[in-house]
Amino acid sequence: EGLQDRPWSRNLYVSPDPFSGYASWMLPGVRYEIETDDPDEVPQWEERYLRAITRLTGYLDQATAELTR
Repeated sequence: EGLQDRPWSRNLYVSPDPFSGYASWMLPGVRYEIETDDPDEVPQWEERYLRAITRLTGYLDQATAELTR
């Protein structure tokens, strides 16, 4: 699953501005909805970010467990 109108862009943490292609956007999924004034899609993106952060937390917990045993 990619970002809005950019299926090839899958980084949820940072992405080029889809309008100019130049500026960096942090949390681009939510930022796009804010910039395009489409609040109805924000909950979907919040859920995607929650899943991604939960997955990252699991990876960090596994790495910590391996390093401290």
